Amino acid sequence: MSNGDNSETYAVNLIASYDGSRGDSKWDDSYGVRSSSTIYIEKSTYSGTDYWRLIRSEGGWDRQDSSLTLTNPYTIQGTVEQSRDELYENQTINRDISYAGSYGFDAPSYWEPVNSKGVPAWAPHVRETSHVDIYRTDPSNSWHFYL
Repeated sequence: MSNGDNSETYAVNLIASYDGSRGDSKWDDSYGVRSSSTIYIEKSTYSGTDYWRLIRSEGGWDRQDSSLTLTNPYTIQGTVEQSRDELYENQTINRDISYAGSYGFDAPSYWEPVNSKGVPAWAPHVRETSHVDIYRTDPSNSWHFYL
């Protein structure tokens, strides 16, 4: 980097989005399972424009109600918008998780940093979402929970 460009790395709870909204955890509708997530991002400035690169995501599910069963856990890491080369990037990867406890995944190192030009507030440009299905006694009566 040169000409006043800089880079810094930090942790952000849940999502670093266009409007700066953030979250850190959420209960499912039964209040029996709590999901939490943290993403680690690198922010850099290139030619006066801020760019973000997803470094890692970590999180998990805390089951407070032992009568609930958690199945099919997975997470999606992603970045979307313009790269430094002004190319549109839509970089996502689904990660299956063998156990609905805790997880941690590094983002692919080849992913390009992206800026927030043109990204609406409801579509974060650097994100991670976690998903799990929950049921009490009958798997056919499960509900999907995501953060």
